[in-house]
Amino acid sequence: MTFYRHGESNSVNGRPTRLWKCWECMRTRARGRESCLVYDEWREYLTFKAWSLANGYTDKLVLCRNGDTGNYEPNNVRWDTVANNIKEANSKHYIFEYEGKRVEVYNLAEFCRENNLAKTHMSSVHAEKKSHYQHKGWSKWKKQN
Repeated sequence: MTFYRHGESNSVNGRPTRLWKCWECMRTRARGRESCLVYDEWREYLTFKAWSLANGYTDKLVLCRNGDTGNYEPNNVRWDTVANNIKEANSKHYIFEYEGKRVEVYNLAEFCRENNLAKTHMSSVHAEKKSHYQHKGWSKWKKQN
């Protein structure tokens, strides 16, 4: 077991601080992905803490990678609300066709709610799964020649 002199790994009622837990979670998430690294200087908690406090950290925010891609590094992360993080994670780019017209969608869950469509079916339409080439007249956009 590693012991830390700053005391934040075990400092609030015998439990880690929230910022310490955010740092640990970031490192754990990065370990689980080949294409995601942690900024070298952030391997030291106190450096990460200093950056966080200077860049908007509060106990109500979460650490988000911009576009939910890339490395955990100062120019690619921000402190944001859970709601905004979820919205960004769901905002992939989809292109469908409806009544012969191209329709671009950036948040499939929201789009489906607003248009009374089943998100699972629309995901299948976009992926062109055998069982769902269409859903309520919607299909995946095919480039016109």
